[in-house]
Amino acid sequence: MSAKNHKHHRKPDLLLWGSILTILPLYIIQVLDVVAITDLYWLNEFSVTVFDLVNTIWLGVLIGIIMVMLLSKIPREFVMALLGHKCGFSGILRATLGGVLLDLCSHGILMVGAKLYERGASAGQVIAFLVASPWNSFSLTLVLIALIGLQWTLLFIALSLLIAIITGMLFDFLVSRRILPENPNALEMPADFHFSVKQRKDYS
Repeated sequence: MSAKNHKHHRKPDLLLWGSILTILPLYIIQVLDVVAITDLYWLNEFSVTVFDLVNTIWLGVLIGIIMVMLLSKIPREFVMALLGHKCGFSGILRATLGGVLLDLCSHGILMVGAKLYERGASAGQVIAFLVASPWNSFSLTLVLIALIGLQWTLLFIALSLLIAIITGMLFDFLVSRRILPENPNALEMPADFHFSVKQRKDYS
């Protein structure tokens, strides 16, 4: 086998295909109302649960897939230039604000977080990003304003940001003490790298 063929030979994603082969038939069963014909009530409960879950999370997962596709096309240098390539408060703060601005459910945000880790983000940045985003979706903010008022909602957002930052800092501390492993995808940024038009052309 040539090196080129070996490079593109990958093992099938068992988790992905196992999930698809489990969820898709159950969803179709509910759509076609197969249970009404077979009288298998246990199958009805299973398919109804899958049907409701898919209908609830599909949009967030779809947006997450799109964001992952976009991130995969952006050079790692630019991702880390935006997030901050050095561990510390600045990088954690950027990741937290990025999580707040990206309005995704907890299902979609996991895929984006995994891609950020693959692009070189530190464990603390990824955790801060994951903690901040689901707490601060636009729809949740509107609901909170209606339920508890604007002042308490702003306090809720501020405290959620604080928790995300503290949690991210804690994870980076654990990595620095070698209690948690470092990101093997960590990127050493060029010393002369600048987020400029010229550099964007050079790295594209």
